[in-house]
Amino acid sequence: WDNRLCPPYPDCIYDPSILANIGTQNWENCDFQVTFTIQNVDLAGEVFSLLEKKQWGCEELSKIKKLLRRTILGGAFLPGLVFEILKKTYGDSVRLVVDTGSFCTISEHIWDVSNPKYFLCSANSRYMGTSLPMGLGSAFFDRSVPTVCALGDGGIGMYLADIKLAVEERLPILVILFSDGGFGSIRSRASRDDLDQTSLIKRSPSWIRVMDSFGLETHE
Repeated sequence: WDNRLCPPYPDCIYDPSILANIGTQNWENCDFQVTFTIQNVDLAGEVFSLLEKKQWGCEELSKIKKLLRRTILGGAFLPGLVFEILKKTYGDSVRLVVDTGSFCTISEHIWDVSNPKYFLCSANSRYMGTSLPMGLGSAFFDRSVPTVCALGDGGIGMYLADIKLAVEERLPILVILFSDGGFGSIRSRASRDDLDQTSLIKRSPSWIRVMDSFGLETHE
């Protein structure tokens, strides 16, 4: 207990009935060790009985998630609506594989899965183009679950030729291209810093003719 915490807060009450010391054994694995010092056994029993029924933070998380979904789906940014349609169409019976980009951040916040194997993304590396090879690999591994690959203007060209494998092997895979005519997540930074955006604009963002030549059914 640090007595310096109380003076600024007149309502602060120091009751030493139960003291808890929370330490960590391993930050990466969230391995916490809690040591209790109990002065009042009867009171401690009542407190621990109440704590057993408490799901810490779940109410607040639920409120925040609802507000986040309402904000995302109520805006003009289309990826959120696309993910919502996918979820309503396939439910939990789909594997979503997302490339890096602004749409990836959207999916990370609103896409719920019952199985962690049903959501793959470039969340840590943020490397453009990885969703297509990840999606093909997962579709090869498990053909019983349809795979949806979401890419942007920057990631679509990285491993494009691999789509021929999906066609040849008749993999249950859907490729969605989110195009805003350029490298959207990077352009926003360039625009903010008043930098030249010439190299970040795609004058011909459509890949329909290329996909058609691979024998893939296409829609625009």
